[in-house]
Amino acid sequence: MLFPAWYFMGAFWAGIAFTVIAMILLKRSDSYFDQHMGPHQMHDLGKLTFGFAIFWAYLVFSQYIVIWYGNMPWEMSWIIDRSGEDFGGLSLLVIVLCFLVPFAGLMGRDPKMRSAWLGSVAAIAMVGLWLERWLLIAPTLHEPGTSTLTFWEPLIGLGFLGLFALSVRWFLSTFPVIQIWQPPQEPEMMEREGPSQVPEDGSSREPAGV
Repeated sequence: MLFPAWYFMGAFWAGIAFTVIAMILLKRSDSYFDQHMGPHQMHDLGKLTFGFAIFWAYLVFSQYIVIWYGNMPWEMSWIIDRSGEDFGGLSLLVIVLCFLVPFAGLMGRDPKMRSAWLGSVAAIAMVGLWLERWLLIAPTLHEPGTSTLTFWEPLIGLGFLGLFALSVRWFLSTFPVIQIWQPPQEPEMMEREGPSQVPEDGSSREPAGV
């Protein structure tokens, strides 16, 4: 039951990494957006990137330790195929890109608030997550004696990334990134009741018509 959580969390983390990159690009191209997205927002995204790197490593290790401890042949083959001679190096590269680089690169407060550094770490994490998704499928379809990773796989991934970037660009050109059509909300005016007028004799007067 750990694999669905691992897969979903990786996709969610990729969305956070893309949000970091998109935010940095918008800050450089849109002065109005730059005014509303300051260092505090950058720090929050940096903390999310750092935290999900640790959470990703936790889920990967949890998935591995369950398969290793169970020692079931039909489950062990999944790890053996991805840790052997053909794909072992790429599996280690995924761990470096998805965990070691974000963990070491975003340690502390200052790296999370530097846009260029945070964007570079987010881009590296996205490359690692793409390679992780590729390793979920490629070893199963791999034939012995053939190359493991060709230029076609990254090219196809870049093609889909380009389509996604074009759709995001169309959305940003059609709808404002920050709500600008609503005026700033003002506190509601509270009606104040005037002082009650009580006759000098102390008697109460009923309104006319009652």
